[in-house]
Amino acid sequence: MNFKEFITESMDGGDEVSIDSVTQGKLNLMLMVELTQPVLTPESGIAKIRKILYLEGIAFESLYDLNTEGEELATHLSGDSFLYILYYPTDDGYYDFYAEIMDESAVEQAMSELEGEDES
Repeated sequence: MNFKEFITESMDGGDEVSIDSVTQGKLNLMLMVELTQPVLTPESGIAKIRKILYLEGIAFESLYDLNTEGEELATHLSGDSFLYILYYPTDDGYYDFYAEIMDESAVEQAMSELEGEDES
């Protein structure tokens, strides 16, 4: 198999990487540390997240045309693991980002908590 075939097969959903609890904890810690640094644009925040996931062989596509007013996202990564992302602009012109790998029920809970805050 040549390199082009390998890349194509990997991008076409080759072997799904399993995320065990140790890897999940490691990635979540790395996400927390990396995202404490100032983020200039939503796209640069997503790039930071992609870089960390890539370290463990987890593919996460770039996202474009992100809402500059902030957004809450959740996407399936592998098995029962989801990536939850929350970002919003700050008064100083940067963005606060939060990202965590969690299971589906935790994502649903996080999203419902934020919806409850919006309604109050």
